[in-house]
Amino acid sequence: MRWALWLALSACAAAQIRPHWSEDERQFWYRSGGRFYTVDLRDPKPRPAFDRARLPKDLAILGLLYDPAHPRRLGLVGERDYLLDLDTYQLQEAELTREALTPLAQPGPYVTTSRPTTVLFQNRTGSSVELSWLDERNLEQKHRQLGAGEQVEQQTFEGQTWLARDLDSGGVLAVFQASDCPTRAEIDSPAPRSTLESPDRQWLVEVRDHNLWLNGRVCSRDGAAGDEYLAENVFWSPDSTRFLALRTKGRTPAFTHPGDELPSHTLRLFDTQAAALTLPNDLFPHQLALHSMRWSQDSSRVRFVYQERGHQHLRLLEADTTGKVRALAEDSSATFVCDSEKFYCAWTPRDKQFIWMSERTGSNHLFLMDGENARDLTPGSGVVQQVLGLDEERAEVYFTLADPYYAKVCKASLERPGLTVITPAEGQHSALPSPSHRYWVDTWSRADQPPRVELRTSAGDLLAELERGQPRHPAPLFVAKGRDGQTDIYGRLYFPRSPKRNKQYPVLDHVYAGPHQSFAPKACADGKEREQELADLGFIVVQIDGMGSNGRSKAFHDVCWKNLKDGGLPDHKLWLRAAARRYPQMDLNRVGIYGSSAGGANAVAALIWHSDLYKVAVADCGDHDLLRDHLDWAEQWMGWPVGPEYADNSTLSHAAEIHGSLLLLVGAKDDRVDPQSSLDLARALKGKDCKLVSLPKGGHCVIDTPQGQREFRLWLRSRLAK
Repeated sequence: MRWALWLALSACAAAQIRPHWSEDERQFWYRSGGRFYTVDLRDPKPRPAFDRARLPKDLAILGLLYDPAHPRRLGLVGERDYLLDLDTYQLQEAELTREALTPLAQPGPYVTTSRPTTVLFQNRTGSSVELSWLDERNLEQKHRQLGAGEQVEQQTFEGQTWLARDLDSGGVLAVFQASDCPTRAEIDSPAPRSTLESPDRQWLVEVRDHNLWLNGRVCSRDGAAGDEYLAENVFWSPDSTRFLALRTKGRTPAFTHPGDELPSHTLRLFDTQAAALTLPNDLFPHQLALHSMRWSQDSSRVRFVYQERGHQHLRLLEADTTGKVRALAEDSSATFVCDSEKFYCAWTPRDKQFIWMSERTGSNHLFLMDGENARDLTPGSGVVQQVLGLDEERAEVYFTLADPYYAKVCKASLERPGLTVITPAEGQHSALPSPSHRYWVDTWSRADQPPRVELRTSAGDLLAELERGQPRHPAPLFVAKGRDGQTDIYGRLYFPRSPKRNKQYPVLDHVYAGPHQSFAPKACADGKEREQELADLGFIVVQIDGMGSNGRSKAFHDVCWKNLKDGGLPDHKLWLRAAARRYPQMDLNRVGIYGSSAGGANAVAALIWHSDLYKVAVADCGDHDLLRDHLDWAEQWMGWPVGPEYADNSTLSHAAEIHGSLLLLVGAKDDRVDPQSSLDLARALKGKDCKLVSLPKGGHCVIDTPQGQREFRLWLRSRLAK
């Protein structure tokens, strides 16, 4: 089983520790700062792994290895590897087999640290592979090729994600995340076999002149240029008697805008006698995507997922060999089905049931379904944030559950009702399991609670506290009621670390109301945040999650539907006024707002519709014209077909209504948001208090570049700090 364990560094990164388990799971070691500790489960207290004073001072130790055959011998991994006798402290130079990284199920969000480490990539396949790493935009950066049987020691950083692709097919062989010590990454997955060859290798499909041929015999004649069969869209049944093929009309442009024409697919079933039938598309007419093609184990049915353009229907469909199509699961909404962020579908080993993620109850839950019946695996008011993994052997699914703010690690059985909270402490959790997931090392914190690291069983029992962080400069959590007078709105405040007595400070709202996520941090602040840096310059900085953001109920999220201009700002205003009553050092006569990307548009929206409170804004690479945005992002929240609401929700359309001081930052080489929208907005604001700063070599989000920071801080001082 591959786990989505890249989550581990996304919370409490500064305090996160990674356990390195022995083969029998009776002990593990971890690194905390520059020290190494071991934990024996028979008496689970952290103890120094060795006496550093008895070792040479110049001995660099980057990691440890257990020796199963010699309990009193420890491997020391570094520039040179040694075996350490813990009784005599004699060192013996050796070539140690480093700990193997566990492949991830998929790449996660960009997370890395500044801690250097190494990965020994070993190509165990019979063909060449290409190594690449993911940058801060989660885009692949090609690095080098590795021939069959070759290996290379790669310098990298803890948390960096690496991909290995088959050089010929381009298929992903493995995904790895660098650890906190030197490790090895074995690329041993076979190269992706051509989907054109049947599992029994008796049949071969070829694409000739846009049509399909089977073992040299034509089996389709309906393909043509622009409406053709493609090699990657052939899916064989396990018994090699049939295959599903997609005929694709049109091509996807490199950059699609809302309303652009997209490819459509005709699904056809073929058997090895070249007989074919076309599946009726009544249940999948307006295709945004068809994916997750999967035959049943007995080859009698083929299943696939239909994402409707406009995101108001999501279906898991099944077709039998007669061409009859039915829906096994369906979610519909008058607003949107959040299938871009809340999709999970996994079949159980017996192929009779599947786990389906859905908001049909009003909150994001997991359901065990069979096409007729559905059992809620996660009943109650909690919201499933992420599925971590499915243990097929134990028939258990692991996930994070928020209720409503802090996310805890939980598990649910597929065979009996009930939910187990593995990490019960009230806070934000980031937990790593042992290989058998019987034990979990959990790092958790909250605004008023420094990080703690605990060892727990999969039943949630506390075995030991491993680490406890020191109190830090507080960045308190504050809760106020939203626009409906009932819903709790959460936010965080950053104060100057050396405040002057009885002085009021201008307030800065750092905003990002992109509906695909929430924004306000939940874990304990470490004092290194950019918000804290600004606060130390003489501001009170806040981060708030208003209505329309992700991670809460469906009704909470629906506020963004065809309403991106809202940005949760009505809730921000109520929260700020409530916070000012609690913290009188907040000067609400001097309130500014800043954000990047969607947050840049939110910042401008504040000067249009909420200038009674917000006086100064900084918009970094903002998407001010939604018709120039990415199709997949804009249509998820604004719908399809494109209507007048796109223009109404674009800040560019309301430039004349802007009141206040606005700084526009833009990167001329931005490939995520069209920089032209910022240029057009600046042009429309001629004569107003607006400044445009364009960085010729800048990409997406330039506020954190040296020049961007200079312009940003100068603007705040000149317009807000007085």
